[in-house]
Amino acid sequence: MSAHCARAESEERVLLTRDRHLLRELRPVRAFAIESDVPIEQLTQVVHAFELPRPAEFLTRCLLDNAPLRVVPPSEVGEIVPPRSRDLPGPVRRCPSCGRVYWRGSHVRRMESALLAAIPEWG
Repeated sequence: MSAHCARAESEERVLLTRDRHLLRELRPVRAFAIESDVPIEQLTQVVHAFELPRPAEFLTRCLLDNAPLRVVPPSEVGEIVPPRSRDLPGPVRRCPSCGRVYWRGSHVRRMESALLAAIPEWG
């Protein structure tokens, strides 16, 4: 059994994979075959297959290391966010692991729109 299959089994998780050989030969206990090469379509497939509810918030983990982001106190925002972005609505968040900073700029709004367009029931 592969390390991924063993870990998924030991943690009682579902292994998401596009690897047909892995599914056919190793037959993991809990696995789901991803069909698409396109990430947003992959997400849509998983959300529909497992009937996942909309999360309370989008984009609350670091894109680099997946750590949960922490809200930056308003008194510190001016020090870490560019001046043109300081008055945008929504919290400013920072990764406690790598220090990367996130705020609700145009990129975040486009990503949220793409998510809601792909999964309209989350709207």
